[in-house]
Amino acid sequence: SEVEKLSLEEQRLDDKIREMQEKLRSLSEDENNQKFLFVTEEDIKGLPCFQNETLIAIKAPHGTTLEVPDPEE
Repeated sequence: SEVEKLSLEEQRLDDKIREMQEKLRSLSEDENNQKFLFVTEEDIKGLPCFQNETLIAIKAPHGTTLEVPDPEE
């Protein structure tokens, strides 16, 4: 039936998503790859969501909390 067919396709896609997530995790945790895990200023500025926006980049240890006041308050 169509429902069974769609259910099998959904399961296949879920399996592929899990597989890709594991591959990404493995790549990011491999010490040999860590020196390549970065984006450039041009990479970020090239994203449409950041066009004509103020952007502040912060490098901080994992678990750091940053509070930014609303400039209009």
